[in-house]
Amino acid sequence: MSKKISDVSLSFINTVYSTNSNGQIVKQINWKSDQDLPVYGEGYGTLTVVENMHEANAEGGECTWTGEAFLPDGTRGLGVGFGVWRKDGEHEWTVHWDGEDSVVGKVHFEGKIELATKTLIGTVYSRD
Repeated sequence: MSKKISDVSLSFINTVYSTNSNGQIVKQINWKSDQDLPVYGEGYGTLTVVENMHEANAEGGECTWTGEAFLPDGTRGLGVGFGVWRKDGEHEWTVHWDGEDSVVGKVHFEGKIELATKTLIGTVYSRD
């Protein structure tokens, strides 16, 4: 990790459930920024998690992030990330991913999801 780029506070929108060709459950969890984010402006994103039905209480796994930002100058930014999620308490999960966006370049994200508040709160860092 390098420089801190932005703190992020996102609110839950909805979850879309489907299955893939391997019979796994695909969860696409959609988020929106609570207010304009430093550097990114207004942001939206989808955290995707693929799970096996018979492992509904898994303690962690892989995840991906795909997002879009509407910057204050009228331009847009797009980003992707690949990482992991881990159970971190009762109905709380930590998420970490490395990725790239069209605003900053290579980034690292560390955050926490809380069901009670329906939030994803974290920090974006630049990375080498």
